[in-house]
Amino acid sequence: MKTMFTYFRITALLTIISLCFIGLSCKENTIQPEFFGSINGQVLSEENSTPIAGASVTTTPPSNAIITGSDGRFNFTDLAVGNYTVAVSKNGFKKGSVTVSVKENLAADATILLEKEEGNISPDIPFDPVPANEAVNQQINLTLQWRATDPDKEDSLLYDIYLYDSNSPSPVKVASDYTDTNYVVENLNYNTTYFWQIVVKDTGNALTNGSIWSFKTREIPDHNIVYTSRMNDNYEIFSVSNNDTSSLKLTDNSSRELWPRFNPNRTKIAFTSDASIEPQIYIMN
Repeated sequence: MKTMFTYFRITALLTIISLCFIGLSCKENTIQPEFFGSINGQVLSEENSTPIAGASVTTTPPSNAIITGSDGRFNFTDLAVGNYTVAVSKNGFKKGSVTVSVKENLAADATILLEKEEGNISPDIPFDPVPANEAVNQQINLTLQWRATDPDKEDSLLYDIYLYDSNSPSPVKVASDYTDTNYVVENLNYNTTYFWQIVVKDTGNALTNGSIWSFKTREIPDHNIVYTSRMNDNYEIFSVSNNDTSSLKLTDNSSRELWPRFNPNRTKIAFTSDASIEPQIYIMN
């Protein structure tokens, strides 16, 4: 009986000691609250304190990148409290930065003065493309448009234009030393993604490569009428629909293509051609 009592005493004592160790090893985990503030600022020219538009503004620690508007202003919101370095870059100016302290529910002010670079300065990157980048449902005949500026206001600009589709092994230059910011392209393929790029150079031969933009042409029209029209002493086949006034040229040969007819499902067109001297019947998809 005494032995059994001693056993229970030892067991109880060990249990108490274990609970004490568990209690000592357990600590309460606390979550520190985060506080946020913002940065409001403006980028100005050191020379005359005029606002600088189109400047790229970033922060360290990183947040997002902002491009200044016409008033040179920028705004970073929802920044965790702490110290930040605000860095600014703009073509034609030396880079600038400033360190600010972000405090809870307050907006820190940051004014950054940029010093203009000396000598000939490269043109700015072309912008405002038309069609807009990644535009879809574009016509097969359209006008490419863009805008470009140069920090050296007296410089005139020339453009090399590249245009190619997604199957091209390399970019294709379609114009060199072009002087306008509008370029007409015609007879593109339907339902095709095209890429285009503007390379701009100034009178001092400083060169800037533009971004590569893209657009996709419209689907092939669902035409229900085919006909022949005379062009350059030949007859070519065209298609059109009752609801679409724009016609689609289906042939472009030195021979005479005549009498086009749809099959019942309008998936193929039969026509005659004298491409082999004697008129023969041909079928196109």
